[in-house]
Amino acid sequence: MAQHMFNVRYVDWLDIRQLTKLMQALIIDAKRRKPKPNGD
Repeated sequence: MAQHMFNVRYVDWLDIRQLTKLMQALIIDAKRRKPKPNGD
C-alpha cells in the first residue's frame, strides 16, 4: 500500500506525514471492510 500511495517500497522509509496518511487510509479501509450488522 505504501508503494501504491507514495511510490516507496518499504514502510520504514516513510516520513511522519506519509506514515500518518498511510495509517488513516488503513483505518478507513478497515471500517469499510467491517461487516454491517443486520438490523432487520
